[in-house]
Amino acid sequence: MEQKATSTYANKFSTSQLNFNLNNSHQLIPRDQTFVLDRKLITVHSEDRDIRQWPNANMFEVQLPTTYTSVSTIQLVECNITTTTFTFSREYQNTKFSFKVFPEQYTNPTAVEDLAYYYMNNGPPPSTGRGNTYYAEISEGFYRPEQLANELEFQMNRSVANYLITRDEYVDPTDPNPPPPLSSIFRTVSKDVLYPYFRVKYDPVTQQIWFANTHDGFELLFSEQQDYVDNSPIDPLVRNAKCDQPLVWNYGMNWGLPFYLGFAKSKYRATHAIENELHFGSLRPTLWISGENAKGGKLFYVKAPNILDIYGNTAIYMEVEKMNSCDEIAPYRSATNGLRTDYNGTVNSYFAKIPLTLNAEGTGFSASNSYMYLYNIAQFNPVVDKLRRLKITMRYHDGRLVDFKDTNFNFTISLGQIHDEIARNYVLRIPPKF
Repeated sequence: MEQKATSTYANKFSTSQLNFNLNNSHQLIPRDQTFVLDRKLITVHSEDRDIRQWPNANMFEVQLPTTYTSVSTIQLVECNITTTTFTFSREYQNTKFSFKVFPEQYTNPTAVEDLAYYYMNNGPPPSTGRGNTYYAEISEGFYRPEQLANELEFQMNRSVANYLITRDEYVDPTDPNPPPPLSSIFRTVSKDVLYPYFRVKYDPVTQQIWFANTHDGFELLFSEQQDYVDNSPIDPLVRNAKCDQPLVWNYGMNWGLPFYLGFAKSKYRATHAIENELHFGSLRPTLWISGENAKGGKLFYVKAPNILDIYGNTAIYMEVEKMNSCDEIAPYRSATNGLRTDYNGTVNSYFAKIPLTLNAEGTGFSASNSYMYLYNIAQFNPVVDKLRRLKITMRYHDGRLVDFKDTNFNFTISLGQIHDEIARNYVLRIPPKF
């Protein structure tokens, strides 16, 4: 009897022991899978790049000080672009235009201006000089409207003068009274005296620009594409020596200097002012220019059909390779009302949109953290295992790379890293007078 009871107790103990080890769902020390989100700030300056490999600040790559692991979020939290961003730049292909002049005829040149007109009308074959195409280019920079009008006027007159100076001295062999050579006059005469007849004016009320000539008819060739190819030698060891800019001529907007001046892709033949005077509207009878005192007594003008648009872009799009999370609609759509629309865009096109505002000096647009609102944040699931490098591209909405003109900028990026940890519950006592 005693032996049977002992055997029964032993069996009961073994069963209890077995149930405790294998089937008990309540462990003595629970182990939850807990993580902590850590925030790390990284500051990048454009001068941190390898300038020989990345000569332009609008596209460069930097190596981070350490390898960041388990990156779950990345965000642009601060950016400073304190330098002026040019509206007009050769990189943007908006500094050149061409035009024609139809000069008056002078057969017996004696004065300096008559001599200039002789050579404008008697060019070397096959061209006769009359209706010759002239090319003008404004200086790169950010302009106020009045400054731009003065620059256009200066460059148009200088373009005609340069033609007279640099052209081959040609005399019509049938001319019984050939004029003296140009070189004998140009040493004592300023270029501004050779051709001073183009005038350009900005109307601040209508915000339109006017071209005028107090002597000759002219035509603005705004339908002609300008050449911006730079044939200067480049160090073969320098990569990316030139901005890889898209061709803007086929864009619907920002396709060249005439667009910013308020013109379309057309030729604009100057109108002859019958009254020989130009005023800015009947309610504002302010006289701008008169042709009465000009030789020949004629006045020609062209008025821009649209308002002046010279303030450029108001936002920069920042791309970070493999980190872009914002979508973007492609610009310049043209066929959107048919069965097949032309709307399209890019998913994960950019990383952050940086707004630009007029700087304190009023000389251009810049970005500063004091008045910026950045809400971009890229999340990754699964997390980025290792992050060692960042490749940055700074561009506009239409794809043009920002021309920083070798000036520097900086920004700060926040990284969110997930780390595994054993949770610790802290009991904190705060003294009453703390």
